[in-house]
Amino acid sequence: MYNLYSQFDVSKHKQTYTNYLEVIMDSDGNVMYAVPSHQEKMIALACEKLCVDRDGLDKMCPEEYYFDFLIWLSKVSGAVAVWNEFVQGFSFTEAQIRTLKERLPQSHRL
Repeated sequence: MYNLYSQFDVSKHKQTYTNYLEVIMDSDGNVMYAVPSHQEKMIALACEKLCVDRDGLDKMCPEEYYFDFLIWLSKVSGAVAVWNEFVQGFSFTEAQIRTLKERLPQSHRL
């Protein structure tokens, strides 16, 4: 059974969900569901990349990002958040742009 805990597959996603897309793309363009949320998934990616625990990550966040935490998480993790018709990230790699154009549904392209 395909669900939000499965590895992302665009064909199966389109068959299973209508008007729903909440995913994270890592810097290599790999797509994964944003479970339990975009922020929590990006926290996990950042902690893994920086070899720190959540407390350590929280202490690293500069004050200017306190109210824009997802952008800072994108900056330190290299990942971007994707919704139905919105993409948010600090910057985009060529792999992420290619994935948005080639793999994600038409309405989610840059």
